[in-house]
Amino acid sequence: MIERVYDFMCENRMVSPGARILAAVSGGADSMCLLEILRRIRHRLPFEICVLHVHHGLRERAEEDLTYVSDYCREAGIPFQAVRVDAGGYALKHGLSIEEGARILRYQALEESAREWDEREPGADPCRIAVAHHMEDQAETVLFHLVRGSRLTGLRGMLPVNGRIIRPLLTCRREEIEAFLTKRGIRWREDETNEDTRYARNLLRKEVMPLLNRINSGACEHISRAAEEAAQTEEYLREKTQEVIRRCKIKEAPGEVVFDISKLLKEPALLQRRAVYELIAEVSGTRKDLQDVHVQSVLHIARAGGSAKADLPGGCEAVKVYDQLRICKAGRAPKAPLPLPAGAGEYSCRVLDFDGDMGAVPRNLYTKWLDYDKIGSLPLFRTRRTGDRLTLDGDGRSKTIARYMIDAKVPKDMREQVVLPAVGSEILWFPGGRISARFMVEPSTKRVLEITWKPGTGK
Repeated sequence: MIERVYDFMCENRMVSPGARILAAVSGGADSMCLLEILRRIRHRLPFEICVLHVHHGLRERAEEDLTYVSDYCREAGIPFQAVRVDAGGYALKHGLSIEEGARILRYQALEESAREWDEREPGADPCRIAVAHHMEDQAETVLFHLVRGSRLTGLRGMLPVNGRIIRPLLTCRREEIEAFLTKRGIRWREDETNEDTRYARNLLRKEVMPLLNRINSGACEHISRAAEEAAQTEEYLREKTQEVIRRCKIKEAPGEVVFDISKLLKEPALLQRRAVYELIAEVSGTRKDLQDVHVQSVLHIARAGGSAKADLPGGCEAVKVYDQLRICKAGRAPKAPLPLPAGAGEYSCRVLDFDGDMGAVPRNLYTKWLDYDKIGSLPLFRTRRTGDRLTLDGDGRSKTIARYMIDAKVPKDMREQVVLPAVGSEILWFPGGRISARFMVEPSTKRVLEITWKPGTGK
């Protein structure tokens, strides 16, 4: 077992020569086994060991646990320190279960102690934190994530190396650990709360895992092996996801990312979901509360026609404008590709005599001439109405203004605000686009209607 742990640590590059390991030791069988194995192999790598014991302030016998670990370390010549926390008070204050509150405070204490050790020895490799999770813990973690609802990242279980954290015992079974300690005459402390099945972890350990082992005695090993494959698969897919993001991303700025919908939808469905998830997390700055339903809502509006919007966690939103989709902080809505008239006051018009010189007809974006004799009256400047059309050519082919706006990529929420010159149901001009072919100026025209649009001059 010592050799297996040593090989596992080397295979996963848990430590390098001269490293420092802060071992989390509660006094239970798992952590005492971890400490004993680290003590026996520390001269082979080599590395330094220091023990941290966290007193959670929850159990009457916790003081005895602290004393036991302290005495063991003193006899073994291993540096020891203890930290006292109020897990119950912390959990109550933050609306957490006691189990979760204790876990958070425990890792905070370990991280702080590791950081202090780093500061005492500047220039050395960062201190590693060794925790005693074993194979059954891994299987229980995978099951817990699975029944709670998890992406592939959750099915990886606990990684052998995760930042500072190392888990040397992941290949060891609980029964092996107890046999190892018994053979060497090493006692351990029992946490009576481990028998309380009101805690989800204990329920999995005491009732669910035994049932699975009745189905197949290798259930624990098989789940752990699946977690290892999930971790390898996740690493591969993470690289593929980043490739998709690089291909599809058009623009990136603080609090905003824009990507090409047509490119995204050509990717495999799994990579579409993963890319959208990563982009939402990137903009919001957190994965908290981000669920598959949010990813699916973004993909739904990406596949839908026209413009659309979806609310997202972290004060974000997804806004689709035709072939682009923007994930941004709420309120940063996309603008139209060109400015559009939002009031009659932006227009002016006048009637002019025309001598037939077609070279005099304006070609600029903001002034247009039309045949006033054919129109017969000054236009009305208004928003669109049902039945409005724009004539496209001399054969009389036309298009509804609603369809024209869609083809011109006018955002859906702006279409009812655009003010256009109209005579009856005929739209004379869509600023930035076509004029009505029905009223185009010809050499025979005697009078022209000149319409000028000055963006932003009035409502």
